[in-house]
Amino acid sequence: MPHGLEASRTLADRLLRRKVVFSLELTSTKQGGIRYILRVPEQDTATFEHAILSYLPDAKLRRVEDYLPIEGQGRVLEIKQTGHFAYPLHTQLSLQEHDPMAYLTGSMTKLSPDELIGFQIVTSPVRLREARIIANRMMHNDELVIPARAMVLIPSF
Repeated sequence: MPHGLEASRTLADRLLRRKVVFSLELTSTKQGGIRYILRVPEQDTATFEHAILSYLPDAKLRRVEDYLPIEGQGRVLEIKQTGHFAYPLHTQLSLQEHDPMAYLTGSMTKLSPDELIGFQIVTSPVRLREARIIANRMMHNDELVIPARAMVLIPSF
């Protein structure tokens, strides 16, 4: 879907090199609990709503006011991947045993009344030649993401 938004930009946006940018956010406060927030440009709201509801028909969507406090309060940490972008940070063989979202949401509970915690991913669609090559290799089993040490089979009796 994001690539469709990139392809449908206006001529002015393409000439001015304006990018399609949206933000996926997971926020938590003691009063509001944990919320999933998607920040998108106003003109793309209907497209995102349709895409989410077609995938999750029971989802309840509503527009909300900005939850962030006055600027200057808080801290922003930027985490950058050092390895190649096409490979996972860590291979997860069983998400039932180690759910990454459970770790994240677990840290968002038991907040003080004046605390707010947020996890934000700002993303923009890009088309990289290298990504197409890697995707093609993976589709033809030329490139395996799972490291050899993780492929040890242990019989169960």
